[in-house]
Parts: sequence; structure tokens; C-alpha cells
Amino acid sequence: MGGLAALAYATRHPTAALVLLAPVVPQQFAGEAIEVPCDPEVLWLPPPGMAASLFWNRVSAALDERYTALLSPESPLAVIEATRWTVGVDTSTVTAPSLLSAAEDDPLVPAPYVQSMAAALGSEFYAFPGEGHGLTLNPVWEAVVERVIDWLRRVRETPRLRVGRAHTSVARREPYSRDRTVKSDALNIPAGSSQS
Repeated sequence: MGGLAALAYATRHPTAALVLLAPVVPQQFAGEAIEVPCDPEVLWLPPPGMAASLFWNRVSAALDERYTALLSPESPLAVIEATRWTVGVDTSTVTAPSLLSAAEDDPLVPAPYVQSMAAALGSEFYAFPGEGHGLTLNPVWEAVVERVIDWLRRVRETPRLRVGRAHTSVARREPYSRDRTVKSDALNIPAGSSQS
């Protein structure tokens, strides 16, 4: 769900480049809800046997067992937002060049949803055939990394590279501060909404 947060950040801050891998998309690019069992009152973990089909559909049984053991409980609100498409992000202000990659067999974020967002952003888009949501965990991870590195090199070598919208110069970034907070309106969450 980090792709949605990165996208929201890019709507309000100068961003040199944006790479999103099988990202959860804002509601305006989504379709039908993804029916994942989730109790809003309980931290979420995939039911036994479901993790492999959701996240890493092409790994060995040994890796599946290892990855499953490493899972930690997730916020049920985040799961609901990510699978029921309840978060909107105004992407019209994103000016950074972007690469969006989808997984052709992703049960969580269908490739056409990601492709729709890529078209709206003027992004370069690629769908990895036969892959599930866990692009960085499936055996295809090396091809994913190669594609990202190649794209980042092209962006670096062509400062005004932009597939769609006109690219604007990137302003100087502020130094990182641990005191900085993310405002809820960056994700278009209505005031007074419960976020816990």
C-alpha cells in the first residue's frame, strides 16, 4: 500500500521521479471491490493458505512458508481502503515522470486499474505477464529491478523525460526532518473521519 502514499506525496511535493510497482490505485481508477475477508475491528492477516495466492504466486513451497512466517498484522482500515477503493487522490498535480508496473495476474490490484492510472499520469506502463501482486518476491524480481534501473537511468539522462504531461523542473528538496507530519488531507480523507 506504499504506492498510494507515494502517489499522494507526489501530488503536493516536488518529486524527481515516481516508480510504483503493483500499486493500490485511487478510487477513480478502480472498478469492483476486491473481496478479501477483513474484520474492521481486528488487525488483519491473510487467512491460512491465502497469502501465496494474494502476494507471491510463483514461489516454491519453502519460500511461501518463509514469507508467510514473516507477515505482520496489518491495519484493517488500510486493507479495506486498499481493496474497496475508498481513497481518492487528485493526481492532476503530479508532474514527475513516472513508471507504473502491474502484475498481469494480480488478484489485489488488477492490471487494467494500474494501466488506467498510468494513462492519466502520462506514465510509462508495463504489466509483467503471469505474475501476482508480489513482484519483488516472485522469481521475476530481477527483471523488475532491471526495468526500474533502466527507466531511472533514462530519466536521469533525459532531465525532461515525460511520457504524457509537460514535465516541470524539480525544485530543491527540503532536508529531511523527523518532526514532519503527514496531513490527512494529503489522502483526501474527510475531516472527522476515523483513521484508527
